[in-house]
Amino acid sequence: MKIDKKTQLSIAYAVLIMLLLLAMQSFFQGQVESLTYSDFRAGVVDGRITECQIGSDAISGRYFADGGEKSFSVARVEDPGLVPLL
Repeated sequence: MKIDKKTQLSIAYAVLIMLLLLAMQSFFQGQVESLTYSDFRAGVVDGRITECQIGSDAISGRYFADGGEKSFSVARVEDPGLVPLL
C-alpha cells in the first residue's frame, strides 16, 4: 500500500504536534512549587496569592513571585481563620 506525499506529511505533522504537546504538558506539570503553610498564609496576607483551591488534604493555586505567576501546593492545616482571610 502506497501513501502519497501529502498524506505522509500530514501524518508526520500530526505525530510531531502530539509529541510537542506531551513534552509541554510534562514540562509545565513539573512547575508546581511546594510551600509551607506559614509561607502560604503570609502570601495571602501580602496579596500574592491570586487563586487557590482548598481540598481535603491540600491547598493549591497560583501566586505572584519574582518572575511572574507560579503554581503552588501546600499541605492543608486546620485553620478556622483562613476562609475569612481569603
